[in-house]
Amino acid sequence: GSGWHLEGTQLVLQAPEVVEGQGEGERLKFVSWESVGRPILVTEGAEKPVFTITVDAPYTLKAVYEKQYFVVANAPFGFLKREWVKEGDDLVLDAVPVEETVPEQVRYVFKRWEGQEGLVSPRIGSVVSGPVNLSAVYDVQVMVTVDAPYGGSGSGWHKVGSTVTVSVPDHLQSKVIFRESFVGFPGYASGKSTVQILVQEPIVLTAVYRSVVDLKVLSLVLLLPLAGVLTYFANRWVMLLVRRRSL
Repeated sequence: GSGWHLEGTQLVLQAPEVVEGQGEGERLKFVSWESVGRPILVTEGAEKPVFTITVDAPYTLKAVYEKQYFVVANAPFGFLKREWVKEGDDLVLDAVPVEETVPEQVRYVFKRWEGQEGLVSPRIGSVVSGPVNLSAVYDVQVMVTVDAPYGGSGSGWHKVGSTVTVSVPDHLQSKVIFRESFVGFPGYASGKSTVQILVQEPIVLTAVYRSVVDLKVLSLVLLLPLAGVLTYFANRWVMLLVRRRSL
């Protein structure tokens, strides 16, 4: 559109909306037409790259561009941000600290950002000065549930691929002469009240017990009455012996 034009002509000015930058992930984005010097052109539509003016004076117009960088931030659940951002703008990225994909069974726990060293917080902020390409890295955790009537250890969230130690009591006294004896975890070595599990998926371990007679307690229960009877007769015998001697 530069050059001499007949007064009163409708002149169409056209500038590229986007100009590729020198490096990957950068570009120049058209902002507006700017009137430079005098006379000043005042009209509507100057914010569009294709702009029509009426030639009624000598004008100098400049296409104004801003530098932009492409910002990409993704997570296992999708993109957090994928857009062009103006150079110098503030950039804030918020990754979800914990995301339960299957409630009470599978969850993702934020670990760090990959693509730039030293970013370990799920929320980061900076001033855009170049292209950004970050990935939120998460640990996958699953729920291990120990279903034990008398308590145990090992229940909770555990990282996939880790080894967890599950332990329950071997024996517990339940009634006077009975006790609960651990039998085993179905699918694992019988009789071992402590097992190590390679965590791959959500799992429920049920501790199986059976009631058995506690022979020690039973012997005490049987011996105590017998001891009482023997003590009674011993005392009677001593009393009779004392009476005879006194006579």
